[in-house]
Amino acid sequence: MLEVINYFEPLAYVLRRVDGDVPAMGYIYGDLLKAKQDIATRLNGNEKKYGPIWRIIDARWDSKLKTPLHKAGYFLNPGYFYDNKKEMEDEVLMEAVVQCAAQMYRDDITMQDNIVSQLTMYTEATGSFGIPMAIRQRNMKTIPPANWWSVHGGSAKDLRKMAIRILSLTCISSACERTWSAFERVHSKKRTRLGQRKLNALVFVMFNKRLQYPDAPAPQLEDDAQSGSVRGKRRLIHKSSSSKAKKARVVAEDEEEEFDSSESEEEEEENIPYADGDGSSDHEADDVVASGNDD
Repeated sequence: MLEVINYFEPLAYVLRRVDGDVPAMGYIYGDLLKAKQDIATRLNGNEKKYGPIWRIIDARWDSKLKTPLHKAGYFLNPGYFYDNKKEMEDEVLMEAVVQCAAQMYRDDITMQDNIVSQLTMYTEATGSFGIPMAIRQRNMKTIPPANWWSVHGGSAKDLRKMAIRILSLTCISSACERTWSAFERVHSKKRTRLGQRKLNALVFVMFNKRLQYPDAPAPQLEDDAQSGSVRGKRRLIHKSSSSKAKKARVVAEDEEEEFDSSESEEEEEENIPYADGDGSSDHEADDVVASGNDD
C-alpha cells in the first residue's frame, strides 16, 4: 500500500495543479520532471520499482506534453528557469521558444527578431529582470508566471508579450465544461461574496426553475445563410392539463408554417416578441392569427 502511495502521490499533485484555477502551461513540464524524481526518491532509487512507472509517464509525456508550447512554458517560468539554469541551457528548450515565436508571429519578422534578441536579457537577468523585487518574486506562489512577466518584463516588451500569451494557457478542458450543479453555477472561488441567504435563494430559484420546466428546450435561432437574418418566430404555447397546471414550452416556427385551425382552438397561443439586435420588437400579440393562415 505504501508503494502505491509513493507511485501516485507525486502524480496527484500534478493533476491538482493542472485542474486548478491557475493556467498550468508554465508548470506541467517542470512538475512532471519533479514527479519522476520524487517517485524514484520515494522508492530508494530502485529502478526495478520506479522504471515501469517512468515508462508509463514518458509514453504519455512524449505523445502529448512535449510540444514547443509546453517546453517554452517551462523555459519562460522564472521559478523553474533561474533554479535550474544548467538544465535550461538545453538547446531543445531554447529552440522551442524560437519555434513559438516563429509560429505565433509568422507574419511579423521584426517581432520574431526582437524576441530572439531579448532572450539574452531574460537568461542573464539584466535590466528589469535583475532588480531585487523581480528576483524575490520568482518563486512566490501568489504571483503566477504570467503576472511576473507583466510586472517585471518591461525591458523586453516583445518577449513579455509572447511569454504572457504562453503562460496564460491552460492544459485541460475542464474549465470549458458546462457546470450542471445548481450550487456550483452560483458559488465558485471567483464568486464568493454572496451572503448565505442570497446564495440559498439563488440556488432555490435555479433548482426549482429546472423542475418546473424539465422539458423546455433552450431557444434556438436559425440564421439565414444569405441575409444573415433569423428566420422563424418564437411562440410561447401554454398547454392546459387536467391538474390545471400549465407548462411553458418555447418552440421555433417558420413564418410560412400553417397551423391547423382545430389545434389552435385547443391551445392558447401567446406570441413572444422577436428580439432584434437592439432588443426591440415589431411583433405584437394581436398579430397572431388564430385562423390557421399566416399573413
